Amino acid sequence: MKLISLACLLRGPQRFMMDLFDEDSEEGVHRLIEYCRRACAAFATAQKEAGAHATSIGDAFAGPNLISPELFRKFALEPEIKLTQEVQAAGIPFSIHICGNTNSIIADMGRTGARILEVDWQLDMATARAAVPAGTVLMGNINPSDPLVLGTAEAVDAAVRRVIEATGGRGLILSSGCAMGRNTPPKNMKALIAAARKYGQIEC
Repeated sequence: MKLISLACLLRGPQRFMMDLFDEDSEEGVHRLIEYCRRACAAFATAQKEAGAHATSIGDAFAGPNLISPELFRKFALEPEIKLTQEVQAAGIPFSIHICGNTNSIIADMGRTGARILEVDWQLDMATARAAVPAGTVLMGNINPSDPLVLGTAEAVDAAVRRVIEATGGRGLILSSGCAMGRNTPPKNMKALIAAARKYGQIEC
């Protein structure tokens, strides 16, 4: 599912990004995002009816690499809060993923009430853990390129330890930060799992 990203697909990314800065387009932007929110909610309901145990929204175009935190709060935050509430009220645990460096909006992402925030490798995990509610699970954020694809097993081990130490291992699902490359060496995935077991058992 997508929200801002779906709006970009429907309107065209360049045109939609320009709309965000055009005061005459503001009402239309809000209407389009509301349409996308309803579509996402309907899709989530269909997933539940098909047997899904959870669902997520991957909103790459909502990140600070493309729109400012101010525009995110103006156009995306309230619809994402409403979508989260609606989906989780239907009994579906919900996760939100926004690509890129989300340090400036991670507290806002925590305000959505989503059970899980899937966070990119550019996010500072200590900052994130302090910024979001204790009951919110952070999922991430090992760099999927280096070390997972390009690095050594030892580098993966070190990256895992940093994430666990930064969060204290609390409310954490350890994974790659963004999509894992299909050419990730099996030895590096084994190293990630082994490191999670090793450092997840110590006092951070």
